[in-house]
Amino acid sequence: MWVRLGSTPEERCLKQPVLVSIVLSFIEEPSVCVSDDLSDACCYVEITSLIEEIASSQPCALVEHLSKLLMDALETRLQDKVSKIDLEVRKERPLVPNLLKPICFRISRKISP
Repeated sequence: MWVRLGSTPEERCLKQPVLVSIVLSFIEEPSVCVSDDLSDACCYVEITSLIEEIASSQPCALVEHLSKLLMDALETRLQDKVSKIDLEVRKERPLVPNLLKPICFRISRKISP
């Protein structure tokens, strides 16, 4: 997705590509494995919409701050369904001289029942 992310106001003026990946973990096998019913699942469309909404709601200076905003929203939405969320946010084209690869920040959170 394209977000306003950067350490300077000039960098935040233009949207930049960011890749967000999540892994949802479960202590026990979720009921959706048996029911095959979307209402029992963690809906990917809803999760994607939530991530897009949070990421586009305000500019962030740091990928770490954006990651925390996303993690907080994901935990609130999924706390009754998952036991752990792993989140990775990759800034695909950082404006850093001689840095030729994306930068990546990973954060994990165990969800208390």
